[in-house]
Amino acid sequence: MILFLTACGQTVGRSKVDIQPDGNPITAETPTPTPSGSETPTPTPVATPTPIPSGTPVPSEYGQLMGSRTFAVVVNKTVAAIGEENGNHFAQIRTMNGISSPGAYYGIGYGNKGFLGFGLDYHAVPVSQFESLSFRTFQPTSNRPSAYNVYLNLIVDLNCDPLKPDYTVVLTPNLSGKKGVWNRYTIKKTDPMFRTPGGKGGMPDSERTSYPAPLTQLIHARPHACFVAADIFGVGMKRNQKLAPFQIVHGDSIYLQSSSVRIDDIDLHMANSSLTEDYE
Repeated sequence: MILFLTACGQTVGRSKVDIQPDGNPITAETPTPTPSGSETPTPTPVATPTPIPSGTPVPSEYGQLMGSRTFAVVVNKTVAAIGEENGNHFAQIRTMNGISSPGAYYGIGYGNKGFLGFGLDYHAVPVSQFESLSFRTFQPTSNRPSAYNVYLNLIVDLNCDPLKPDYTVVLTPNLSGKKGVWNRYTIKKTDPMFRTPGGKGGMPDSERTSYPAPLTQLIHARPHACFVAADIFGVGMKRNQKLAPFQIVHGDSIYLQSSSVRIDDIDLHMANSSLTEDYE
């Protein structure tokens, strides 16, 4: 099942969006697009990040600090921690069997889900500045065939206006990979890997982003859109929880399986700067 948003009005101080109960972000009959490349992209020279407007995010509001620059947010029967094996350190998200009473999510979600967020420095930075994101994941062979690996959520304000925000989530399919080994993913803004809600924020049909599509399609339709750190008021998001702009996600609001994933070597490349987290 694909995470999907539809607009249904606004609340004061934040846009209200509804997301269909977010099951597997890719259906069995839809092949997963292949990220471009299997190696870390050539590093972009590190420069001073784009200045952040007033209202800079406070890190402690965005979850449990993991490593030096990433934050874990867990919902219901989910745990996150730094793991170690043979001297290698990594972030790990684990979901457990079991249903929970609705209330932890906006909407009626009862499942288990973990977010690994990062990129607070890029709050209010234009989506057009995104170049690529690279990271590695490891799924144990004990995960069932239907278990999730990970997918991406990008938190975006289509208006980039703190007084009149129009929040949405840009997402990718579940990224498949071989179990029992580390898999590297490199996703560029030109890769056909992204989806935005059809008609979100009053966008006419001609501006709706098809699925999958390159991020450049959204950039063309909404050139002022920017990444934000925000509380997304929609089904599938943790209630009253602010999220960093970039999220690697395991599980969803109706996910009941026991499974785990390890995440390491995160490299986010923007036009003028970069972010790296390797947990060592």
